[in-house]
Amino acid sequence: MLAAYRRAANLRGELSTLDELSLLHLQRGDAATGLEVARRAYDMAIAVRDRKATAQTAATVAEAYLALGEAGTAAAWFERGVELARGGYPYGQARALAGLAAARLRAGDVAGARDAAGQAAGTAAACRFRLLEGRARAVLAEAGPDRLITNVGKRA
Repeated sequence: MLAAYRRAANLRGELSTLDELSLLHLQRGDAATGLEVARRAYDMAIAVRDRKATAQTAATVAEAYLALGEAGTAAAWFERGVELARGGYPYGQARALAGLAAARLRAGDVAGARDAAGQAAGTAAACRFRLLEGRARAVLAEAGPDRLITNVGKRA
């Protein structure tokens, strides 16, 4: 399919296929190739000026950085995806927020992870994106209880 899109000079089809291919590389455990392919898809999304595709591919680039253990870089890419998706692409926003939560947690920013995960869970639940909601809730569970909430009513 990728070759057919290339022959037809169908950049949107090619970038969508590359984005999916990068996710397959990540699932196979080949994060370096996944990152390379995701960056190509992201560059194509920029070239065709497709905000939704740019948000989607930014999140895929972020997933690759997270798989490579680069949580800070992943968080920056997820933040880019959140901003691009805000106000018109709720799936992309929820996906990027859930990823941002995971990246922040891995980087040791528990409060930031809780915040992003809460936003992701809310957006995903409102749109009935159950898998993304589950992913966000898993980060919330891993982050543990919010000390500010659990200490309410206790004397210092």
